[in-house]
Amino acid sequence: MPKSENPYPDWPGFEAPRYTPVPDEVFDLWLPHLSGAELKVLMYIIRRTFGFKKDADAISLAQITKGIVKRDGTRLDGGAGVVKSSAVLAIQELEAKGLIFAERQQTAEHGDEPTVYRLRLRPPPVSENHTRIIRRGSDFRTRGGTKRGPAPVQESDPQERVVQDTENKREGEDGSSLSENPPAAPPPYSPVIAGAVLDVARALHDDLAGPGAVTQALRLWQESGLSEAAFVAALQAAQGRSRKLAAVLAALARQIAG
Repeated sequence: MPKSENPYPDWPGFEAPRYTPVPDEVFDLWLPHLSGAELKVLMYIIRRTFGFKKDADAISLAQITKGIVKRDGTRLDGGAGVVKSSAVLAIQELEAKGLIFAERQQTAEHGDEPTVYRLRLRPPPVSENHTRIIRRGSDFRTRGGTKRGPAPVQESDPQERVVQDTENKREGEDGSSLSENPPAAPPPYSPVIAGAVLDVARALHDDLAGPGAVTQALRLWQESGLSEAAFVAALQAAQGRSRKLAAVLAALARQIAG
């Protein structure tokens, strides 16, 4: 097999890590059972969601296959590196295997909008089987909807205009939709804090703790003004007799506020 051409022959190496958390099960359970296209699409979805401290994100097929470009021409990413037909099949297989949920979005003004993707977490999102009618420019706010099965991926990709919409509506650094009331900026990421939170979750056998708990802990750390080491010590002290990570973080929040 001929060697593929190196697209970055002068690449100096990785920067000091700025992490996108990837569930261990991707490597420990699923890696041997995913095709190359499935793995690429899954990792792209993880990057667009967990990588920007979000549980879900609206992603069009054009973005999966071609990447995201800001209005000023700055390229945010190159997509998953798969062609459209492979992306469609990969999404269908990832849904069938139960790794992701796909929610078709609609607006009264424009009809079909980019599908919202999220990883399947325990417990599943309450809204996993709903088609939501949203206001353009809102941050996935529900206005109404009817129950549906898992959203099919359409070969025709009615969201092809998203390549142009990227210039009109996706101008944040993470490529997400702007809203009338944009959410607060995500807290700074710390692998030390994130690792400590996950360690506490494992010690408590709290399998329901997800990325949201890490984000909550990072916000508490930001508000506390403590060093990473001091915050981890406070987190461990707050564990006490708690059986759930949420209770530990609540106790820690009271301690910081007091």
